[in-house]
Amino acid sequence: MRLGKRVLARYQMLVLLAAFASLRWGELIALRRRDVDLRSGTVRIVRTISELPTGELIIGLPKSRAGARNVAIPLSVAGRLWDHLAIFGAVGLGDLIFTGEHGQPLRRSN
Repeated sequence: MRLGKRVLARYQMLVLLAAFASLRWGELIALRRRDVDLRSGTVRIVRTISELPTGELIIGLPKSRAGARNVAIPLSVAGRLWDHLAIFGAVGLGDLIFTGEHGQPLRRSN
């Protein structure tokens, strides 16, 4: 939790989910509001985003069947995720949970 506090507020939840749910970068940046069930404390992984050397972002399926999964998250992280959604505006079911300051998908260079 201390590492998460050293990161800009917009990205703290990204760090916490990476650490406590063992999610990969492409899975994290592809998460949409509909993929999160805060009542059950789960995140559903159904897509990933890859960045080509040209900078183009490709939305696709996980590489294997096992990659598409439901991941449990600790209650303390679920509570902070609720706050993140309220603060950073992922209110529509199709909205990306993690975006840059201007609402664009994150890139490794961010």
